[in-house]
Amino acid sequence: MHNQLVNFVKKIIQILTVPIVMIVLACLIIPAYAMPGKGAGIPDGKMEGGNLTARLDRLEEQGYDVSAIRAAIENGDEATARSLMQQFMEEHKDEFPSPPDREKPGRGLSENGGGKTP
Repeated sequence: MHNQLVNFVKKIIQILTVPIVMIVLACLIIPAYAMPGKGAGIPDGKMEGGNLTARLDRLEEQGYDVSAIRAAIENGDEATARSLMQQFMEEHKDEFPSPPDREKPGRGLSENGGGKTP
């Protein structure tokens, strides 16, 4: 009877070891993502795949006032930064070339099977 109890406890320990390790790892990883300045808002001034701070630098070099957009980025307020940037682009749309159309997956393929020439 004692051996059965010992074996039962060993099996329970073996079964619970993996979930316990996973929970401990999750508890270590989640706070790292939640740290202020790490992944919150616009990381390193990047928004929508591009380096927004570099874009703002170029606009400032051309004489545009983008201080409000830069302040929103520095404060981590992505929504405000995006809204201000859209407003800026709308106000100056005639001064900039239109952005190139990005090819979406599945587009640009010919009907003969994936863009291959016959």
